[in-house]
Amino acid sequence: MAELGGCAIGSTAPSFAAVVAAAGGAGVGPAPVVPPATGLPIAPSPIAVDPSTAFAMASGRHPGELRDAITAIVATLLTLWLVWTSQSNFLAWCRGRMSFFAMKTDIIRGCIVLCVMLVIMQ
Repeated sequence: MAELGGCAIGSTAPSFAAVVAAAGGAGVGPAPVVPPATGLPIAPSPIAVDPSTAFAMASGRHPGELRDAITAIVATLLTLWLVWTSQSNFLAWCRGRMSFFAMKTDIIRGCIVLCVMLVIMQ
């Protein structure tokens, strides 16, 4: 207490008048009281909903719509991959770098991969 210059720390909070007097009274005023009838928005209370409803509320879309969009994108990319593989194998067969049996096997393998992936995504 001697190091604090003899100041005592009270166990109760000072009144507003004591704080205003300590601050010199300039520019200090009580906080404005807002009457409840003014129509100011009040923070919404938290609600408990399942995750799919919460996702739909936050994004504006249902999770099923997002899943369908992702599935369509992946299916499109896999179809493009199959077309590219088939065209590459056909050109290799035309140039004599690949046998007909190897070309046919690669194209059928690509079709099987595409079908399996589509079944998994559905």
